[in-house]
Amino acid sequence: MTENRISFLARLTPFLAPSEVRRVELAYILAKEAHNKDVRKEVDELGAPIRYFEHARHVAIILIDEAGCMNADEICAALLHDTLEDTHLSAEIIEQFLGSRVCRMVLQLSKLPKEGYYERLLARSSWQVMRIKMCDRLHNLRTLPLDDSAFVTKQFSETRREFTPLFERCSRLIPESCRPTFDAFTKIFWGQNDSLTPIVAQHAA
Repeated sequence: MTENRISFLARLTPFLAPSEVRRVELAYILAKEAHNKDVRKEVDELGAPIRYFEHARHVAIILIDEAGCMNADEICAALLHDTLEDTHLSAEIIEQFLGSRVCRMVLQLSKLPKEGYYERLLARSSWQVMRIKMCDRLHNLRTLPLDDSAFVTKQFSETRREFTPLFERCSRLIPESCRPTFDAFTKIFWGQNDSLTPIVAQHAA
């Protein structure tokens, strides 16, 4: 199915109040506009660059469909997670339109500065923010250029190094009511990373 705003929001309408769905829709529009001129490194089946907003939307979809999140603030933050470091959108605008919690989560997800990013995420972020970051990495793992074994190996190693402690900390913080969904998501995440093992082994040979 081709994703669009209608299909995206349709996931939420059975679970969220109309006012919350409208907030998510606003975040969707803000993210799409902010990333309007941005493209990803990967290309589509015709060889054309994929617009960056597809990544933002897919991170939010993973959060909803696979990580089991139906919290409007967290979905908004997932949609906007790269806007502060990559676009003209400001923290002030995010806070004005979507509130301080969404703004705080987007700030914590931003690599500003890049140095010490994962250490800050581990030490200062809520489990909800860590979960969004996991969804971000999962989509990046799924869209790796598999013909670039050096880059795949780098991402594989970084994922093991940086995300193992994130999952361990998140597992300690997460409420018991969310644990079954989180445990299922954990298997999906590490299954995706482990699927890269043959490419990594070939690169090392």
